[in-house]
Formats: sequence, C-alpha cells, structure tokens
Amino acid sequence: KGIIAMLNRLIEDGEKGEEYRFFATSLEQRNEEIQNFFRKFDIKREDKRLIVMGIAPGKIKHLFTGRKILRMRFVDFSVPSDISIFKGKVAFIAWGDKPIGYLIRSPQIYEMFKNYFDSIWRTAKT
Repeated sequence: KGIIAMLNRLIEDGEKGEEYRFFATSLEQRNEEIQNFFRKFDIKREDKRLIVMGIAPGKIKHLFTGRKILRMRFVDFSVPSDISIFKGKVAFIAWGDKPIGYLIRSPQIYEMFKNYFDSIWRTAKT
C-alpha cells in the first residue's frame, strides 16, 4: 500500500500530455509480479493522459508487450532500475520481501535524472 500511495502522490498533479519517465525493474525472480503491479498503475497514468516513456533492458522486452500506454526503448547495457521521474519529483522503489519507496521533491534532482534518462532515450532501441 505504501508504494501505491507514493506513486499516486507522484502523479497527483499530473496533467494531460505531461511526460512520465521511468527506468524499469529488472529482478529476474520477480519481473512478472512487478510488471503485473505496474499494469494496474498504467490505468491511473492513462486516466491522466500522461505520456509514459520507459527504458528497460532488452532481455525483458516481452514484459511490455501489449501495454499501449507505454512508449518503451530498450538497451543492452546496465541502467538504474525502479526509478520514476515526473514533474519535479523522483520516486525510488526497492523491491524485497517488504518493498520500500522514497519520493523526492527537488527540481535539481528531477532535472539531473530527467537529463540522464533523455540522454539514454535518444540512443536506445525501440
């Protein structure tokens, strides 16, 4: 429930057409379970009509098939995972027996992660 509340806070002031960026999770034993969780969050992002852009390792590309709200790009190198970047905020999630998340509201940290994401986005494969 804490992760859901944090993600809801992340997008609470979201408006149509704003860009929501994320680095996807890649935990071999839990990838399917975690993406099922995010499929439910897709509905909330879609309701707000956000532009949802994600970067993930190519080896988990199949987990994003059929999720029309997502604009995905894939890489064959290591990238940070479980980070969402939206409207002056950055959310971090650590998946474990008891998942934990942190939401940071900081224009500086937001810009730093947004710029990093965008630099990878420009060279990543679709």
